[in-house]
Amino acid sequence: MNWSSVANNQTFSFNTLQNAVTNGYFTAKTAIPASSRIVNVQSAQDYVYIQPIAKPTNQLVVKSDMVAVSGTPTWYGGFVSDSGQYQTVINSTTGYLWDSSDFGASWTPNTGAGALGWLSISISGNGVYRVATTVSDTIYVSINSGANWSVAFTAPSTVNAIGTAITDNGETMYVTLSGDYVRKSTNYGTSFSSITTLGQQGWNFPSVASAGQYVLIPYGNGLKRSTDYGATWFSAGSSLSYITSAMSDSGQYQITAATIGGDISVSSNYGSSFASISTGSVTNKYFYSSAMYASGEFMLIADNSISNPIDNGWVWRSSDFGASFNKITSLGQAAWEGVGFGGQYALAVAPTAVYRSTNYGNSWTQVL
Repeated sequence: MNWSSVANNQTFSFNTLQNAVTNGYFTAKTAIPASSRIVNVQSAQDYVYIQPIAKPTNQLVVKSDMVAVSGTPTWYGGFVSDSGQYQTVINSTTGYLWDSSDFGASWTPNTGAGALGWLSISISGNGVYRVATTVSDTIYVSINSGANWSVAFTAPSTVNAIGTAITDNGETMYVTLSGDYVRKSTNYGTSFSSITTLGQQGWNFPSVASAGQYVLIPYGNGLKRSTDYGATWFSAGSSLSYITSAMSDSGQYQITAATIGGDISVSSNYGSSFASISTGSVTNKYFYSSAMYASGEFMLIADNSISNPIDNGWVWRSSDFGASFNKITSLGQAAWEGVGFGGQYALAVAPTAVYRSTNYGNSWTQVL
């Protein structure tokens, strides 16, 4: 990314921010967490000094001389195919993907894929087709179950590659770029085109129904939804900053959450409206990752913030189609980096451990 101009509505990972630090673009306030967690410009100001400049009216310039921090998170992600058979997590210490093809029972490092700074990965139902973003803003596609990856395209130097979504058959893929257009492929990742009608926004992590009819894309000022395979788009939710999203196979049930100070929002009518679901105090909550069972009956959403020892740092679970959520106390508190759902199988990823459930999130066992 070119840090000479950063739009106010852009988002980027802490790791990308640290790379800019290493290259001397920032002045430090405090240590940047070593994490692939996505933050916006406003949140970045907690870690670096950001000074407005006179060039385009909504642009910023930032500089820093910070040093690398200790305590680098080991695990990140939690990417699961619709059946649950194929699962992937990221080892952010080595940079390699770790893959499972037996519903999360066993795991092996995918060294052949390389240490590419993986960020977001989506996997088709049969595990064959995969799309991924990286912290270098290069987008990769695999058509052989992740054994090999090829470059699909590289994001412009002034934006960041963020999230991915894929239909169950792998034919349609979405890639979000913060500060640029959302990209879409309808040929298994062979080529991508820009969805210009959506405009250039601080796009975050998208989700898509199994057959592709319904799409939800959170961004720095709300939500965008489609009910016709991405042909036309409508606004949804409120004018808050949203990062995560997930939906049921049919698209009827959808989940998202505002980044800071917001609570969980659930739709049971294909995204037409969202209801706020209380999880107690929302102070400093950072709902960063969400996942959903095929029917929508079970949902998971993870809080990445542990600033409040009572209310923060939990994975929350719903077993009633999003009508209510409860903390999964057996998992304990952590700066949760990701959750995933496929079939009856679920993943919950903390910086120091990966947990697996084989019964819709009722009970959990550490696997990494």
